[in-house]
Amino acid sequence: MSSDPSFSEEIIFYKLNYLKIAKSPGHDNIHPRILYQLRYRLTLPLKIMIDTSYKLNKLPSDWKTGHITAIFDKGNKCDPSNYKPISKNQYGFIKGRSTVLQLLSIMDDWTTKLDSGSQIDTIDTDFAKAFDTVPHRRLLYKYNHIILTIS
Repeated sequence: MSSDPSFSEEIIFYKLNYLKIAKSPGHDNIHPRILYQLRYRLTLPLKIMIDTSYKLNKLPSDWKTGHITAIFDKGNKCDPSNYKPISKNQYGFIKGRSTVLQLLSIMDDWTTKLDSGSQIDTIDTDFAKAFDTVPHRRLLYKYNHIILTIS
């Protein structure tokens, strides 16, 4: 005698709470970090969707597909083992974050601070493979000019 599986809100919340947020979005373009951050509000709607899917004995087709792109890593370009698969919507290679999610997070923080009347100070840097191409004298001149203007 078999029994139906139980899709409790507790189990769904537990799964959302332990999502691998460093992974890329799936076919639905929803990043795991967003699902994680919205886990308190998504638990019940997901339970309803899962229960309905089980009762109808059918999974939505979007839950079964993904977009993968082969990106050359190193070595001989003719050797398929020298390519790594990444999700089509992977925007950056920062561990656990994409550049788009980072921008969304910053914009959210800045908006909250501006709404509360706080000041925002930023220093933007990007050292990856770019430092050799920076015109150092011009950069230092601009930096000094900005500092003198602020003082």
